[in-house]
Amino acid sequence: MGLFDLSRAWVAASGLLLLALIGLAASPTAAQEPQPVVTASFEGAPTTVSTGVTVDLVLRLTANADAVDVTAEILPAPMVQVVGGLGRWSGSLARGAVLDIPVSVQFTGSGECTLGARVTNRLVNGQEQVTGTVLYVTVTAGAAHLSIEPHPGEWLREPAAVGEVVVGVAEPPPPLRPGEARAVPDPRMESGTVSGTVQWQDPDGHFFPVRRALVAFYDGTDNYLGVQTSTNDAGAYSATVNTPTNSVIIKIFAQDVDNTRVAVFPSGQSNLRYLLQTGVLPIAHSMTQNIQTGRPVLGSPGAPSPDTDADRSARIMAVYDAMLTFWFQFTGLIGHNMQQALTNYPRTDGTVSFYNPNTQQMVITRERAFAWDVLGHEFTHFGTNRAALRPIDNNPGGSHSGGSAIGQLPCATCSPRNRDEGMRLAWSEGLATYFSLALQNQPADPGFPFPATLARIGDGRYTTTENFILDYSAETPDSNEGFGSENSVLAMLWDFLDTNQDGDQVIDSIAGVGPQLLWNAINTLLPCNPCDRVDRVWTGVRNFFGADNLVVFDYTKPLVINNIAPRATAPSNGAKVAGGVGSKFEWVANGDPSANHRNNKFRIVISRDDFHLHKFIFDVPIGETSFTPTDTDWLAVLAGGTPDTVYKWYVEGTSTGDPEVPEGSVWISNLMTLTARTIHGRITWTPLGADVDFHLAPPAGQDVAYYNRDPGWATLDRDCITSCTEENISFDHPIGPGNYRLFAHYFSDHDKGAATVHAEVFFNDIKVVDETFVLGETGETHNILTENIPGSPAEPARVMSGPASRRSLLDSRTLPPK
Repeated sequence: MGLFDLSRAWVAASGLLLLALIGLAASPTAAQEPQPVVTASFEGAPTTVSTGVTVDLVLRLTANADAVDVTAEILPAPMVQVVGGLGRWSGSLARGAVLDIPVSVQFTGSGECTLGARVTNRLVNGQEQVTGTVLYVTVTAGAAHLSIEPHPGEWLREPAAVGEVVVGVAEPPPPLRPGEARAVPDPRMESGTVSGTVQWQDPDGHFFPVRRALVAFYDGTDNYLGVQTSTNDAGAYSATVNTPTNSVIIKIFAQDVDNTRVAVFPSGQSNLRYLLQTGVLPIAHSMTQNIQTGRPVLGSPGAPSPDTDADRSARIMAVYDAMLTFWFQFTGLIGHNMQQALTNYPRTDGTVSFYNPNTQQMVITRERAFAWDVLGHEFTHFGTNRAALRPIDNNPGGSHSGGSAIGQLPCATCSPRNRDEGMRLAWSEGLATYFSLALQNQPADPGFPFPATLARIGDGRYTTTENFILDYSAETPDSNEGFGSENSVLAMLWDFLDTNQDGDQVIDSIAGVGPQLLWNAINTLLPCNPCDRVDRVWTGVRNFFGADNLVVFDYTKPLVINNIAPRATAPSNGAKVAGGVGSKFEWVANGDPSANHRNNKFRIVISRDDFHLHKFIFDVPIGETSFTPTDTDWLAVLAGGTPDTVYKWYVEGTSTGDPEVPEGSVWISNLMTLTARTIHGRITWTPLGADVDFHLAPPAGQDVAYYNRDPGWATLDRDCITSCTEENISFDHPIGPGNYRLFAHYFSDHDKGAATVHAEVFFNDIKVVDETFVLGETGETHNILTENIPGSPAEPARVMSGPASRRSLLDSRTLPPK
């Protein structure tokens, strides 16, 4: 049975298996979101400088891979003047290159502004990756204060006015004990029922409910009243409040009411929580207080959005809602509650988001609040680390950009990754992006849905837009470079999920393995432990089904399409090939762009009984991507076959370049078929330089010859003139009844004299003609074989061959020139 059928068995066993839940051993290195190929940073910035004084800075560009068309430009705000250096640079960067671009600036005026830089990397497919970096500048009293962190400000500058909502940070009240009343009416105090809805707003102006969040009530002097409740899935809340001050303050915390699912807090301050807070509200017997964030603004690389209360409040609640949504989806995957998702926001020491397995916390940059693809990517790192039943994510960490991580420098002072490290990173990062996008497409918990109108939800693309622009399809991502490439892993897994064709007209992709079944497969069903590299998972698939089980060839298709396994190309699928001479088999190696790591050791496997008893294996010399069996070997393959026998074949491939990968995984290509033509003829001759032509004459119409090599029903393989001495014709589909004649024609002796010709003709694998004859001069022909195709099934076919005929059958002067 297939993985689809095994999902039923999983459901029956999941309860027992999940009781054995174990956390993965924490890797010391954080797993982070994909990075662009070229990153930027400002270097040499002082902390404080007087206004009007020239500051010499460096814009540093770092290339994680080759970038052939890069433009960097400075984006000064009105309070910043560029007075020297380069305001714009264009050129190319090699992989690992670091380029320092000088720029001199002065600061004027007063207030808050930014000095930005935007970097555009134009890819070979016409797409662009755009990234940037920012210096945040605050000018007061003749001094400019520079920082790589956003303007700090005060989270709660002033008490909120009536009807206004501001952002705050505070310790949440403790959860109510089981059975503890949420509110008890007290006649000595003013009492009222407070209800309403809580919503966050996205940059497009859409409102979304703040779901399952802790709502706590304080009196007008900010004393906790011991009353708390939760918003429901529509963002609604309601509670009865007793207050001694005839007033109430409502606080909505960025955590769930039980403090067990999600908590969002300032970086490194996990005891605190972000909150939305109303002003002091006069209490009433029954009052409605709806709470909404302001509408945020999206920034762009090198030009961040204003850091206002409206922007902060919306981003905080968007991060909370995203983490809560993915928490429910992973809970649906594993069948019980996920560990609490502790989320640092915003990251204050860098530009990429990551999951830290040592602290078991996610660290999210400000610019990722509305990039739920990225948030889901980091949540998956958290989920695979804390909820897997065995190691399925063993990420070595460091910089990565989608293409092959093998040989890539993970940091400026690091050694290049070996194949094991590159493959582990590729699997981890590709898996993280896959689950982020696939759960949007097929939620494991449909009861807690993704917000349908939020931009880019469920579109099958991985997108982030603010401090760098990265936008690619899971179906066809850029830099799809093989088993060390996270994008190849992503696209492979996506091909198991979807039904699209990928634009490949040779290999059909497979569909039906969604996120739930994939999670079950890599955690329990497949015999691989650890399942932390694509080769280990693939070996588990082959061992599960059996190496030559035809089901396996369905699962190898996405590996072939995405450049991991070899791609068999020739003879083309369903081809008719010659019966008496070995056909040339060809394939694309795939595996990795590097010559040291791409697949380089191959075998051809051929069978006519689905690889059971009839199975021929041909070893190929190292590094070769084509192979032609000898005629003797080919006749052995065909022995016992019939004219309509279908032969299946594939290529096995491995890579010998790195002994640190002990599995030496055997990849298998797409499955191909061929049939051997019923009749195959071959002539060879001496001397070299004599031009002998092979002809097949039908009852009517043009011969199959050098001027008509492939009319569809028969094929001449080549026209040897002076550099070779062999021609082959094969056929099995006559175009009508009558005589079909194979003969040799001496087109030109080229002053070589007589030609000695050896002719062989095979019916299937049986040789029916084997003769040698001499063509004495230009224009002479020799009849080799004549077959009569009857006009009706009642008439038997006749094969006529015999002594060489010396009479001229062709006049060479009427033939097309060569």
